[in-house]
Amino acid sequence: MQQRTRDFIFRTGLASSLVAVITLAACGGGGGGSTSSPGTATPSAVSSGTVTAFGSIFVNGHEFSTASARIIDDDTGTTVSASALEVGMSVDVTPAATSTSASPQAAEVHLHPLARGVVDGSDTTAGTLVVMGQTVQITSATNFSDHRACLTAATPCAPITGQTALSATTGSGSSAVAGNYVGVHGYLYASPAGATNIVATLVSVADQPAAPSAVAYKAEGVVTAVGTSAVTIGGLAIDLSSAT
Repeated sequence: MQQRTRDFIFRTGLASSLVAVITLAACGGGGGGSTSSPGTATPSAVSSGTVTAFGSIFVNGHEFSTASARIIDDDTGTTVSASALEVGMSVDVTPAATSTSASPQAAEVHLHPLARGVVDGSDTTAGTLVVMGQTVQITSATNFSDHRACLTAATPCAPITGQTALSATTGSGSSAVAGNYVGVHGYLYASPAGATNIVATLVSVADQPAAPSAVAYKAEGVVTAVGTSAVTIGGLAIDLSSAT
C-alpha cells in the first residue's frame, strides 16, 4: 500500500469459530452497525443482512416497507436519500413500532460498508482485491456499481462492471498512482485455513475524495494482532496512540 496521509474510521472484530463484531471509532468516526441514532427509540429487534431487491426493500429475501423509514449512513451519522440504497448493500433494519409479521415496516435502515479506500491490489485469477489491507473475495454474486463523475462527461468513461475493469495502485511513495476508490459491502468469512476475508456482495466505485475526511477510508474486520498502542485488522496495521 502506498504511503499517503489518511483519516479513517475502523471497527474491530474478534475471531473464534464464529466472527463477533464490536465497534470502535477513531478520528471522530460514526456509530456502530445497529445502534439507534440519538433521539430514536431502541428497537426490540434488528434485521441484519444484504439488500437483495427493491419494491419496498428486501433484506435477505424478507420485505420491509420503507415508506416512512430514515436511511442512515452509520459512518457519518447522517440521513441519506433512499435512492442511495443499492442491491448488495449491507444494512441493519430497525422495525417500526407498528410493524407486524403480516406487514413489516422499517423505521430505520442503517448502511455500513466493511471497507472504503483505494484498490491496492487485484488478483483476477484468485478473484480477490486488497482494500485498506483487507482481502476482498469477489464471487459470481458480487454486484458492481459505478458512481464516478466521468460517466456523465461529454465524452463519458466506460463504466466499471466487474473486477477486470478496476485499476489497482501502482508504484510507491511520492510516485504512487492510486487505484480506483471503492466502498465494499459484504460479510466476514473465516476460512478453514485461518485467513479471514471480506466476501463482497457489492463493490461500489466512486471518485476518490478530494480532501481527507473521517469516513473517506475505513476498515471493519477481524483483529489479527494487538500491540501496546497498535492493532492490526487483516493486513492493516493501525497506530492507536492518538485514537479516541
